[in-house]
Amino acid sequence: MRKLKNINLDELIEAGIINETVANKIVAYQAKQTAAQPNRLGIILSVLGAALVGLGIMLIVAHNWDNFNRPTKTFLAFLPMIIGQIACAYTFFKRKDNASWREGSATFLFFAVGACLGMISQIYNLDGELGGFLLTWMILMLPIVYVLKSSIVSILYIGGITWYASNCGYVNNHKPYLYWGLLATIIPHYYQLYQSKPNGNIFNYHSWAIALSVLFILGTWANEAIILMWIAYVSLLGVYFLIGSLPFFSNKRSINNPFLLLGLFGTIGLFLAFTFFFFWEEIVQEKMYLTSIYLHQEFWIAILLTALGLYLFVRQRPAEGFKLVSPVPLGFMFFLLVFLLGYNNPIIGMVLSNLFILGVGIFYIYRGNKLNQLGILNLGLLTLAALIICRFFDLELSFVTRGILFVLVGIGFFIANYQLIQKRKL
Repeated sequence: MRKLKNINLDELIEAGIINETVANKIVAYQAKQTAAQPNRLGIILSVLGAALVGLGIMLIVAHNWDNFNRPTKTFLAFLPMIIGQIACAYTFFKRKDNASWREGSATFLFFAVGACLGMISQIYNLDGELGGFLLTWMILMLPIVYVLKSSIVSILYIGGITWYASNCGYVNNHKPYLYWGLLATIIPHYYQLYQSKPNGNIFNYHSWAIALSVLFILGTWANEAIILMWIAYVSLLGVYFLIGSLPFFSNKRSINNPFLLLGLFGTIGLFLAFTFFFFWEEIVQEKMYLTSIYLHQEFWIAILLTALGLYLFVRQRPAEGFKLVSPVPLGFMFFLLVFLLGYNNPIIGMVLSNLFILGVGIFYIYRGNKLNQLGILNLGLLTLAALIICRFFDLELSFVTRGILFVLVGIGFFIANYQLIQKRKL
């Protein structure tokens, strides 16, 4: 019998609702849609299988490694890569439309190439640094992303170039200029995912990978004027929040909107850090001469990110208006004032940071109550609770006083949620 989601098409034909031609077209369309949808379990199993097979081969070879002569070692180093290339060639010519084959063979080749490079370097005692190894590995694997349209390798590639850039910047103190070019090469694949599967998990994973990678690598550009990187980080988080507020991302579930989540919680977290006096003491100790500030690259990075944030903020205002704006996207602009005043007087910086967090908490409590959404309401309550907890560690209060305040905060959570739940019932 022909069925369409528990609907018996033969019964519809007998009832005269549809004819035989329409039924055949429905069945053909359903088959086409089913074939077009990737088998997620198959992809996961193929990727895990490829990784486990590669790891197993490496362990077997490693166990007998010392018993092999150099030519044998060289052959064994290239063998997994050759197998991976054969599998990829077979996939490209015979199974190109099968996502499981594409991702499995591409993932196997990705790790096989890395293993081959590492073993050849060890066999022939080739000098080199980790950064050079990672750079060579990622450049070699980039074509696989586009030849086999492998999104798993694309995510691994983003992780690899992040590792490369962090090794250059944080370990060897070299500016990873190539990182931005390497990241740009993966953007076309990310855009293809946006066009073909904007709501798919793979697109969301790429969004997380790119957002986290850029956030992590930004710190590698700190040099002499390190304190200016705080402005750059707050501005980047503001840019993230504004990107996450665009219609395309704002219509997604929160967990699938990394830009909004990182921008929101990152901004709140940094402002909470600046509510502590010892944080400002570290900043004041850094000597910065305003007459030569423009000579530092951190200054221009901060200016660029702040300007980008202002551009996005102004572009979004015609659609959203200026009537009620969350304090979070304004945070990077407000932080400029906080930083300048706090650098000369840390107490002012502390007070302004506390006021900002207080404003964020009150805004989301009001917003959640108005929109009748518990999630937003609890976000505001958690923000205020975090501020209170920070002050517990910062102020000299007795345990009894702290306990009473904790009880009051808990009661506040209960009352606010109870009132909103009762409001929903009306």
